[in-house]
Amino acid sequence: MIRPGIADRMRIEVPGIRPGLIPSELAEDLDELRRFRHRFVNICKSQLRADRVLEVSEIAVSVSKDSGGFHTEFRLVPKLLISACRA
Repeated sequence: MIRPGIADRMRIEVPGIRPGLIPSELAEDLDELRRFRHRFVNICKSQLRADRVLEVSEIAVSVSKDSGGFHTEFRLVPKLLISACRA
């Protein structure tokens, strides 16, 4: 799973270096999934709420559907960087 802050850094454009790699909405969804996983793994005495589990499940499905397009775009970044260096 993704570490805290990584998704946020992936969304930020670094001028002259690289574009933002993922949109803000995806970064937020990934962070939400990370927080839920942390709570689930470390849960002791509290119980999971069914409505919350369903909400996070919907986020996971959305991220899964969207990630393919972002991965395709991400694979273009090295080619763009190489082209820019050669120019």
